[in-house]
Amino acid sequence: MNDRPLHHRLGGVAGVLFVVLFVASGFVGTSELSGVDQTGDAIARDLVENRHDGLQVSVFLLLLATISGFWFLASLHSQLPADKRSPEARVAVFGGIGLVINVMVLGVVLSAMFAVDSLTNDPETAKTLWLLEQGAWIPMSATLATFILGNSASAIRHGNPPRWLGWAGLLVTAVLILNTWFGMGSPIVLGFVWVLALAIIVTVRLPTSGSPPERSVDPPV
Repeated sequence: MNDRPLHHRLGGVAGVLFVVLFVASGFVGTSELSGVDQTGDAIARDLVENRHDGLQVSVFLLLLATISGFWFLASLHSQLPADKRSPEARVAVFGGIGLVINVMVLGVVLSAMFAVDSLTNDPETAKTLWLLEQGAWIPMSATLATFILGNSASAIRHGNPPRWLGWAGLLVTAVLILNTWFGMGSPIVLGFVWVLALAIIVTVRLPTSGSPPERSVDPPV
């Protein structure tokens, strides 16, 4: 029986929502263009004619993902058995905060794209926002790798989360580090799958740090 506090389980659920909402945001308001060598006029037309409505939904999903992400990080930090001052714990916190901030910044950029209705008359602004959106994958890949590395090291050292998740996380981290040179979105999906696995484990089986949960004891007769 899982007798962990409800708010700890809800922290894991927040992690699941963080991943689901972020991935879902990538399926709406997507561009039909590819590459960073697009003209400002082409980008502006694409934003206004093809992406305007979808961007509104994407921004909303990223906002919810940001809230869920910070909740997940706070809950995760309080539950992991590692010393909160250990190097791996510090790396995990640093990477996690950076990751959620990256998601938030991406939402701000997309919000600017949605808010500017006259981008067809301002191709330079459209080009700038487009480059910011395309470049967001590089810092996101770096912070995601940092978050996974810290939590993987903690898992391997303490065995909770399971060590197999830690070893798998090291492989994912290597892929993400390589991806910082290329800035592609597909390897980041792999990283978020790892985060999803961690969130599910936190929800269903990860015990709290510190002393075991108190159990009710019947008073002596």
